[in-house]
Amino acid sequence: MPVTLALSTIDLAARAVGVVGSGCMFGTTYATSSVIVPMIFAESTLSNSQRLTLWNNQFDSSVSRWLPFALAPSFIGYTIAAIRTLTLARKGGKSGELKLPSGKVASTARRGNRYFPGESGKVLALAAGTLFLFPIYTKLFILRSVGELKTMHQDAANANAAGQTEKITSLIREWELKHRGRIALAALSFGLGVWDLVSLIVNA
Repeated sequence: MPVTLALSTIDLAARAVGVVGSGCMFGTTYATSSVIVPMIFAESTLSNSQRLTLWNNQFDSSVSRWLPFALAPSFIGYTIAAIRTLTLARKGGKSGELKLPSGKVASTARRGNRYFPGESGKVLALAAGTLFLFPIYTKLFILRSVGELKTMHQDAANANAAGQTEKITSLIREWELKHRGRIALAALSFGLGVWDLVSLIVNA
């Protein structure tokens, strides 16, 4: 006989925070590559220093918003939900099943059985871990390009010198290519969070 373990409103709220935050991360990182970077190159009359200023402004604005308003809350939300759900899983063992605050028991239509706490907890832990990799990936693969671009931005006279256009264009495109890895991380975290939340609510 399965042991039914009740999720609290806090558990669902933590999941919601994780999903919304990771969704914002995915949206903003994707917009950077699909909208902002193309705009930097769209106007052919811009000087190199102006192009670098546009890149620098979007970078600083993104960093100042991603961490406090999306990355940190989402990571905390997923982590809290994962810990609480895995704690329930230990109490219920392999036969435990999740009960929503509404009283309904969550099930997984795809498998035709109950959605066990251990499964949900692992999905949430993976979603949190993916976000944890975000700053690590940035430090390992992107900061060098950022440093070069910021150095050139600070030296406007040199940036506008003859022969610098190709180098600046190459650096910005190299940065954008590496940035796609962050899009993938944000998309994976968001997808995992949505899958878990939908499995709990829609299939209850």
